[in-house]
Amino acid sequence: MKYWMLISNPAKWNIHQFLLDLKNNKTQQEDTWVIHDNQINQIKPGQYGIIRIGTDQRTAAQRNGLERLEKGIYAIVKIISYPIPNIPENQNKQYLFIQGENILKRSYLVRIQYVQNFIDHPITLQEASEDSVLNQEHNLINGIQRSIVEIKEETFNRILELKHLQSFEEDDRLLTESEQPLLTSTEKETMIKARLGHSKLRLSILEERDRCELCNVSNEKLLIISHIKPWRVGNAEERLDKENILLLCPNHDKLFDAGLITFDNDGKIIISEKLSKENRKALNVNEDMGIEMNDKREEYLKFHRERVFGLSQK
Repeated sequence: MKYWMLISNPAKWNIHQFLLDLKNNKTQQEDTWVIHDNQINQIKPGQYGIIRIGTDQRTAAQRNGLERLEKGIYAIVKIISYPIPNIPENQNKQYLFIQGENILKRSYLVRIQYVQNFIDHPITLQEASEDSVLNQEHNLINGIQRSIVEIKEETFNRILELKHLQSFEEDDRLLTESEQPLLTSTEKETMIKARLGHSKLRLSILEERDRCELCNVSNEKLLIISHIKPWRVGNAEERLDKENILLLCPNHDKLFDAGLITFDNDGKIIISEKLSKENRKALNVNEDMGIEMNDKREEYLKFHRERVFGLSQK
């Protein structure tokens, strides 16, 4: 597998505000990145990369009260598309400064997903230069006038090690190489979810919980791992966090995934007005239901209420 360094100039694209918004769930995790013509046969879905930020030359107006960023590594991303034409309908201009509009002249771009955000604790280039592995990656330490360049696998793995992260490839292994480029993100999530049913994670959950958390169905063949913050938008840690998982029967799993039910900070169920009385009765859902809560679940459910349940009501 190839690994990439995506090079960001904060004076051309407002990476600082983007990462802050990402941290606060104010923007989506998916974005686009321009590539070079000679890379169109090299960059593929399922590859990973890092975001490197160089010298911060933003004006005071561009910074809008924010401090300058130190040079360093600020995120880990995943390539989620093959190269596509850099045309208006494929571009994301939301955080683009006027000074960066020349980026739009490149021929191709790829879609990326942010899987780790280091905005609060980046690996600075000073720290990288003192590391015996990272300081061997010349373009990382010294910079290069490119939008994206290949880096060594050892470099990427060392960054994971420094950040105490495991491999991000676990979810990719749940899909075969031939399936990866052919499935939409929704189809991938559905297939991954089905295969998780036989994973170590499911067995671990069943050791702690032995029935649907809403209706007490206890037949293991009917119980489904249901992510509170959906798999497609969660990072590697969130996807495997047990507190981000509800154990539900098929009916309640489908209602939760569709944003037709959610839970408040006390664990009390919130039912969508789009679900009729007849359907509520048929699907065994009522306002007396609830789940056990803790601080981490509360955080995940805030995302679900705003980004899954909330969107389904519009």
